[in-house]
Amino acid sequence: MKFRTELHTSSQSDVFLKLGDPALIIGSCFSEHIGKKLQSLKFNVRLNPFGIVYNPVSLGYQIDRIISKSLISEKDLRFRDGLWHSYEHHGMFSDAEPEKLLGRANKSLLNAAEHLKAAKFLFLTFGTSWVFELKERKTVVSNCHKFPSSEFTHRLASIDETYEGLHQALSRVIEHNSEINIILSISPVRYLKNGHFSNQLSKARLIELVYRLSMGFSRVQYFPAYEIFMDDLRDYRYYDDDLIHPGPQGLKYIWEKFSASFIDEQTSFDIRRIDKLIKAINHRPFNPQLSEHIDFIETQLKNIDAIENELGISFHDEKSELLNRLRSYTAE
Repeated sequence: MKFRTELHTSSQSDVFLKLGDPALIIGSCFSEHIGKKLQSLKFNVRLNPFGIVYNPVSLGYQIDRIISKSLISEKDLRFRDGLWHSYEHHGMFSDAEPEKLLGRANKSLLNAAEHLKAAKFLFLTFGTSWVFELKERKTVVSNCHKFPSSEFTHRLASIDETYEGLHQALSRVIEHNSEINIILSISPVRYLKNGHFSNQLSKARLIELVYRLSMGFSRVQYFPAYEIFMDDLRDYRYYDDDLIHPGPQGLKYIWEKFSASFIDEQTSFDIRRIDKLIKAINHRPFNPQLSEHIDFIETQLKNIDAIENELGISFHDEKSELLNRLRSYTAE
């Protein structure tokens, strides 16, 4: 007997993400999970150059800024509680000194612009259709930074509004890089502050948005992360303790579906080797000064050199850590 309706995923093209391929990932906290997983396996991924962004209107603004290399300036900043903030950026960029904020934000933007120019893939994850519009500028912001709610209009973005902005942004992306593959997904994270109905209404608009964009561009396809959680897993045991965000088991399942769709057999074989090596590097013995463990570290350093030369990837940080550990053990 079957007790669930498994959702089978596959790529709609014969193009797959390889270790050296540049890829840009922008979107909600769900995109952070996929992006950090790819980065941990040494994929050439740049993740959320403005920080996490939830709504598709702001995401479209960000893509336009990246392509135009339109830097932010001090007039774009606001001061509150000892920190300068940008409405287009996550709080990770906020700083007590505006020059530092601008320096980090604009460096991240320019790095993303160079990455996008050569990117094989652009992954976009939409979280919610609910937006905050700054009244004085009549523009949708990416982050309110806890400024007074009276300064914003909280509203549901229309499908036409989100579609027109992203259609224009994606047209520019394809004109900028004709070889790029664009993958859209909807975050399975539920936004319940306004209730279950408003969350479903929001997700419905995102589904319509994704459908229209997929129909409008041959280089755009959809990865059904939302449907996998809602219709395939369909159980709270796959959520975190807050019952809103995906938990470890759910994220592992999503990763398996994602990799089956966008990573070919050879690259899958390579990343299993990388994952095995990383686990070996992270191994901590009860007695690190045993000669067997020192031999183990030296073996991992040789394995790093071999896999770097073969696959053209870098284990610089891991190698530095192992060398430091080796020096500390042998010095004692």
